[in-house]
Amino acid sequence: IEQELPAFLAKPNESDTVYVFVSMHGLQIPQLVQEGGSGTYLLPSDFNPDELKETTIDIQWLRDALQAGRARTTVLILDACHSGGIYKTEELTTVKHEPFSIKSVRSVFEAPDEQPHRRSIYVLSSCGPAESSVEVPRLKHGIFTYWLLCGLDGAADLDHDTTITMDELFRFVSQHVPKMAAYFRSKTGEPYSQHPERFLC
Repeated sequence: IEQELPAFLAKPNESDTVYVFVSMHGLQIPQLVQEGGSGTYLLPSDFNPDELKETTIDIQWLRDALQAGRARTTVLILDACHSGGIYKTEELTTVKHEPFSIKSVRSVFEAPDEQPHRRSIYVLSSCGPAESSVEVPRLKHGIFTYWLLCGLDGAADLDHDTTITMDELFRFVSQHVPKMAAYFRSKTGEPYSQHPERFLC
């Protein structure tokens, strides 16, 4: 991942839009903060609990890799526990309550003729920084990815104009994911609470 993702992100040109989907386990590891880490880590399939630093991916590395990419606009969809912790509050512009389509991502930071080469990153995360991303085996996905796919299949076209904007997709998953998490909380007794978030940085 640490070799292939930067190589992939270096391929687009400066007028492109790139979509990156990441789905894996997420874990908060406070002891690694003392070693300069962010405290929030992604766990690939070869994760080894005896080699935390060597076999996890610091979520800070992921955001830095995206920011180093060449594309004008990058969209990251992240399904992992604690994925809302990819940016600290003081480091980003939250757009949780600001509806916009992917076309307007570019205009948030720049006025006409200003910063013509400014790159923007839009992040849609499956849950908040202190939340888990609930998995349901019979769905064959986490509940965020399940509703994400339903939305992309057409259900998120809320205004029925045959185009699904990022705002519609966010509103769609935000409507259904917390409800399904609450349903499984009532059925299992597990403290499930999951609320998708979005950021522009």
